[in-house]
Amino acid sequence: MFVWPTGHVGMMHPVGGAKAKTIFEDFLTYARASRASVSYKDAKLLLSVGKNQAETRKSFFEELALLYVPYRSNQVLLTPLGQQLFDLLDGKNLSNLTPAIARQSTALIVWAMCRSQINRPQSRGVPAPSEADWRSCDVRPYAAAWMAVGDLGGTLSLDEFLGPLRRLHDASGYSNVIQSIRQARKSGTQLATAAELSGGSLMNYRIYWRSHLSCAEQVLQWDEKLGQFRAHSANWPVVEAALKFQAGCTGNALRAIQGLRWSSPDDYFMNVAGAACPPFLASGSPTVTIFNGQNLADLRGFAVVAQGGTYRITGGPALCQLALKMPCFHPTSSSRLLRIDAKQQHLDGSIELLLGLGRPIANLAVLLSALDSKND
Repeated sequence: MFVWPTGHVGMMHPVGGAKAKTIFEDFLTYARASRASVSYKDAKLLLSVGKNQAETRKSFFEELALLYVPYRSNQVLLTPLGQQLFDLLDGKNLSNLTPAIARQSTALIVWAMCRSQINRPQSRGVPAPSEADWRSCDVRPYAAAWMAVGDLGGTLSLDEFLGPLRRLHDASGYSNVIQSIRQARKSGTQLATAAELSGGSLMNYRIYWRSHLSCAEQVLQWDEKLGQFRAHSANWPVVEAALKFQAGCTGNALRAIQGLRWSSPDDYFMNVAGAACPPFLASGSPTVTIFNGQNLADLRGFAVVAQGGTYRITGGPALCQLALKMPCFHPTSSSRLLRIDAKQQHLDGSIELLLGLGRPIANLAVLLSALDSKND
């Protein structure tokens, strides 16, 4: 019976406990080897574990599309996403990270996990799916599991995951899985077998999936007594932001958990799953206020690229709410308001606004006072 495969190694995270930190350090070792053009054969010898475990960890890093070793190449390549994570943590003391760096690390790892899909070109995990299963499965497992946690009120029991959820093969069947879990909760029905719950089958999914889904207890916390995951209040908003990016302006759950097409291993790792994480993953919403009887968007928290009389701003799904032709303020243009002329959504779920110059600002101080009073 088809079930989601995964790498049989614990979760990586720089502040997720001793084991998670060690695995994260091994990622940094591979990344440094890649930067120094060290061969994969030699890079494996630099890790803190034996050769076989080094290969397993490499496969898990490929599952998260942080790096990959092209078939028969003996070369470790960092993906754009892996490069971001490396640049953020290289040279840092992992035992003394600031809360901001730790949160950024979580955001990048969550993004990587959300982009991972069953249909990927190599390192397909255990149990190895059949050729037909991995080619036809269009599910992004971590995104689907986290979406389920949100849809089910912030909790997911182990039997709910080990039963129907990890058997989801087509993203279009997600709503049926959620419905079956809700019905089982009402009736008190257990959705997994005793063997599955004990961890004695399928090479102990209980251990590995618990570690991975919780992101080393950084986004979900495990309640041993109740046998369920609970959303971690401190970092769960990062997961919600990542899922919103995947869902896009329409909030389409299918889009959020459905695998993306790729044309080659290089395309998958460099342009699809391993594409860079938007820097505004957890950015806030633009404030909209009434000024002179008209809706006005305050975009001061967003970076702008100005070229001639046009301006581009890229952000998260929070920008979806802004209407075309809406006047906006950004300090880059202090003498005139901006006007939204076009809006488009990119494959990563980010929203780009194209703005032109609007009407002149008669009194900047009065305008700023109105915007600041709205933000209080």
